[in-house]
Amino acid sequence: MKTKQISKLPGSQGLWSPRWSPDERYIAALGPGLRLWLYSVETHTRTQLTVIGAGWPSWSANGEYIYFEDNPGIDWCRIGIKDRKVERVPETERADNGGSQSELGRTGSGRRTDFYA
Repeated sequence: MKTKQISKLPGSQGLWSPRWSPDERYIAALGPGLRLWLYSVETHTRTQLTVIGAGWPSWSANGEYIYFEDNPGIDWCRIGIKDRKVERVPETERADNGGSQSELGRTGSGRRTDFYA
């Protein structure tokens, strides 16, 4: 990133809407069927995280969760990075954050990347 060069990330084909993890080790992204994927920057591998459609992925500040809106946009959910457990975000947590999904999770350092299909 320091070179300001654009390059493809090996193994990222078909992924889009990338979000860097706070520690910059992973990228959360959407893929085929609007599923949520986790891409390892170190190993250039990816893992499918959800079997349900997802939208608007956003990392928690501590990098332990990825928040997302389910498809068709009825609920907000989060998935634990360690246990891969998907859970619904409680109404009380949403209210504490002004009801905005974008405020539930936080981005990393602001680094930018693009995935190419």
